[in-house]
Amino acid sequence: MDFSKLEAIIVEGFYREEEWFDSVKCYKIIIEHELSGALIIPERSIYKELALGIVEIIAPINLKEYFNLKNGDGVEFEFL
Repeated sequence: MDFSKLEAIIVEGFYREEEWFDSVKCYKIIIEHELSGALIIPERSIYKELALGIVEIIAPINLKEYFNLKNGDGVEFEFL
């Protein structure tokens, strides 16, 4: 996926309790045609999630509870 044409919100990296958290790019999405959220892309990652089609999504509520999901379940989303 080419993210260059999408507007990103950048959250700068920071230290907390002697641990470094890298910067991330956040892209606004709509989850399952009903709930606002964001797709999170880390600046650096040791994982190959994007190549596997695995991404991290955040929302203002617990997605697992709201959609009755288990680890590994998929959801549909669209970029805004």
